[in-house]
Amino acid sequence: MVIEPTATIDLKPGDDNKTVLAGLESIDQGTDGWYFMEGTEVAKAKPLTKKSDDGSAYLSVRDAGLEMKKDYVHTGGKLSAIYKWVVKEAGKIDLSGSYVKFPHNDANPSWPDGITLTIYQNEKEILKQKVEAKQGDGNDNIFDFNFEGMEVKAN
Repeated sequence: MVIEPTATIDLKPGDDNKTVLAGLESIDQGTDGWYFMEGTEVAKAKPLTKKSDDGSAYLSVRDAGLEMKKDYVHTGGKLSAIYKWVVKEAGKIDLSGSYVKFPHNDANPSWPDGITLTIYQNEKEILKQKVEAKQGDGNDNIFDFNFEGMEVKAN
């Protein structure tokens, strides 16, 4: 059984349509239009509310292990980690980035390990990619994505 998060927040855009998640000066919810959320569906995702002791990450109180930073994410066992960005104004944007799945030395290497990276525009899925964890130090699995000239609408 999955318990959906219950916190709500008024999602507001940043100052403009130019932003870099990893470059945020603060991870406070809404900084530059970015939100750190959890859930089982994008439409029902709720904001994370608990920060780590050093303030560099959000931690789930409902799903042990779910942790989100501006440049690192670890999913939980039941809920997905969801980064949400709210556009400031209608127009065209470019969206690009990389997801790096770090390797590990698993005691059970035959067990499946990795994540499914999914990117949505509004609630429409525009990319879904499995990124598996490889074995051994230094064996990163890097998945790059790039979307140019995406039409966006302000809410």
